[in-house]
Amino acid sequence: MIDFEDGVLLQAFLHLDSSTAFRMRRCCHRLRQLLSAESSLRYWHGLVASTSGSLGSHTIKSGIWLHALVREEIVSLYTRLSSMVALAADLKFNDGITVEHLIELQDCFGMSPSHSISSMSTISDIEDLVERPQEAILDSQKNLYPDKGQQFFGLWEFNNQDVEAMLFGHKCGPVCSSLVEFLCVDGFFGSQFKFGVQLNLSCAAGDGFVLSWQPCVLTPGLLPEHIDCLEIHLHGSAAKPSLSPLSYAGPISMLSSPPAPLPVLDALSVEGVMELLECENLICALTIHFYCLGNVALVTPVKGFEAKAQVGYRWTESGRKLRRRSKVGELWSQKSLD
Repeated sequence: MIDFEDGVLLQAFLHLDSSTAFRMRRCCHRLRQLLSAESSLRYWHGLVASTSGSLGSHTIKSGIWLHALVREEIVSLYTRLSSMVALAADLKFNDGITVEHLIELQDCFGMSPSHSISSMSTISDIEDLVERPQEAILDSQKNLYPDKGQQFFGLWEFNNQDVEAMLFGHKCGPVCSSLVEFLCVDGFFGSQFKFGVQLNLSCAAGDGFVLSWQPCVLTPGLLPEHIDCLEIHLHGSAAKPSLSPLSYAGPISMLSSPPAPLPVLDALSVEGVMELLECENLICALTIHFYCLGNVALVTPVKGFEAKAQVGYRWTESGRKLRRRSKVGELWSQKSLD
């Protein structure tokens, strides 16, 4: 039972992001006990459940806000995991299961044992996690792992009416989800390259359906020979419902709607698709490998890039970028001669 004074404190802490809220418990032993109590979580949950918004969130601008949704140790684990990936879209959580499943998706990132969530202490002081500056969080190199690509969290949404129309034969597939936009800022071919990543739901052999990753070009005016120099690999999994869309590996298409994929073993049934539609959105862990002329190139979420501009971040012509552009120029010249 929460008394009046504790209730006032908890309501005040509800307006803080999770890291700040738990850091404040350093003030006294009573706050530490209060914020760690199961009764406090239930009190917070009751306050948020009475509103029309989501129960938890992780946004580029405001950070992690999950202490009204999951236990302290889950917030701590999620904070540690999210510090090793980049946020490609603002995430909205409506239940704690989605957060826990997202933590379990560490395996799709191929983290080494030293970085595995299971090897970390399950109960740790959230306020002791060092917060990185905004620029570091958004830096496209911070989430890069050698030979394992770049790691992102993102959110994709389907139009339920379009999906249902395809299910019942009233509309031809595939049905495309919303786009999450990315940017290659290395200035290949004299300009930044912008592309999107979406999920496609299409018909498979028989009565099944296939969920697959698909990239698409968002930069207008590119020549076909430039597009041919770019290659992308997409691998990822959804947190809820727990499923792994068909991976993509190949060139980036100018088309937003690809042909139906080949038959696969893990096709979704109609019931599986209806379960997918029950979720307001799909929160996924995504790995991107991006190549230009066979060389690894770094990408950054468009939302993250915009946030950099808001905090005064300026892209500079560093020696690394100049060397990369010089190398691309040499490779392009060789390709032209061939």
